Amino acid sequence: MEKDHIKTQEKVNKFFLSLEPSRAKNIYKKVRSDSFKRGMIIYDENNKPRLIDVAMRPWVITKKQRAFCHRLGLDMRSALAKLIEIYWQSKQAKEIIPLTPKEEEWFYLTCAKGVRHPETVFERLDALVDFESPRWKEEFKFIETNSVGVGGVHYIPTSAKISMNAVVPELKKEFPDLKLALNDDIREILLDQILSHARAIKRKRVNIAFIEDMSIPSGTAEYSYVALYSRKKGTKAFVADPRDLYLKNDEIHFKNHPIDIIYRDCEIDELLEMEKGQKESLHALRAAFCRNQVVSSFAGEFDHKSAFEIFTDERFKRYFTTAQRSIFKKHIAWTRLIFPRNTQDRRGREIDLVRFIEKNKDSLIMKPNRAYGGKDVVLGKFCSKGAWQKYLEKALREPKTAVVQELVPILKQKFPIIKENGKVALEGFYAVTGFAATPKGIAFLARYSKERVVNVSRKGGLVPVLLAK
Repeated sequence: MEKDHIKTQEKVNKFFLSLEPSRAKNIYKKVRSDSFKRGMIIYDENNKPRLIDVAMRPWVITKKQRAFCHRLGLDMRSALAKLIEIYWQSKQAKEIIPLTPKEEEWFYLTCAKGVRHPETVFERLDALVDFESPRWKEEFKFIETNSVGVGGVHYIPTSAKISMNAVVPELKKEFPDLKLALNDDIREILLDQILSHARAIKRKRVNIAFIEDMSIPSGTAEYSYVALYSRKKGTKAFVADPRDLYLKNDEIHFKNHPIDIIYRDCEIDELLEMEKGQKESLHALRAAFCRNQVVSSFAGEFDHKSAFEIFTDERFKRYFTTAQRSIFKKHIAWTRLIFPRNTQDRRGREIDLVRFIEKNKDSLIMKPNRAYGGKDVVLGKFCSKGAWQKYLEKALREPKTAVVQELVPILKQKFPIIKENGKVALEGFYAVTGFAATPKGIAFLARYSKERVVNVSRKGGLVPVLLAK
């Protein structure tokens, strides 16, 4: 079974290469048409829409792989949930996952009496793994986490459905025994988290506001689709700009609708930017944070890339179980926040961090601690010594704003590309996997790109992830 699965990629690629141009062209057109109908759209800075590319060849995972990723995801989720408590208790943690003074104001405003329970966070864990490698389990590495405005909530299940509708029927003609199914729907997983949080804070009614900065033309249009999905499931949901929320009769409202839970796409620093010149514009949202009506809660702000230092530094081992520390050692990329100091390398040896970064360029990457979208990521092996030194000097001028991380081999696979004329070719793409795991289930987000920094906002595409039955 496992060996057969490893050969799936090769078999499917050969199938596409064998297609007559007219048949290949029909599959291509069906995928594109279905993508357009189902809202697989992203907008650039000029508000110009772009259709997100959906790979012709899906990734197929086994039940065994799904179960492993689910267990690992839940263990990581449990560890991430401890970060807010660790920050509250440890001065060392405050140095490694630093907040700005304004962010600290919000932290102590919302956690005035200590860390609350529940602190509900919905996160995506990004990893590098090749499910078709015989060593997939040993090579599995988490590289970062995202817990505010998780991308792909609409795109993940939609890309899988497009594949099931346009590609899988064609594959079954060639491989009659091939049985594929959809994985868990991330929209259902998110909605379950929101409803569970509402019950925990004793909200009998659950009206949801999905908030994002509506003044920015670029980005996704996901939340209108996610809100629609929630309404179809029987939960009232709206998409709102945070500045349009207000208090009425001591309840949060949006357009005369009372709001019970807010799901946010905005980090605190983005909210602070919106508030400039409009001092009272986020009064209702501040109240929501104080009342624990926001998912992700303030704990979502600790999705710094440097959080992985907390997991890989011996100073913090007392906060985690033996099982969690074993997971960290096997499956988390060694990461350090950049500022002049001594620390430990991946083997636990004491090092001068700055000198270590200078001497080990080809085995490291540097990236902003809190940016997203693949912005300003520098891979030492693929840049000049001068460029590497320049980035390091910038990181040292602005200490604690960037991290260094071990260079985990980026998966590169061949995917069939169908041209508009129907001709098929195999081209190499880099790929990254994301996971959203809760007790309800696990969703998979696979992205691919010609660039080594893989991100949909950088013109990357999505790879549907299907389950072998």
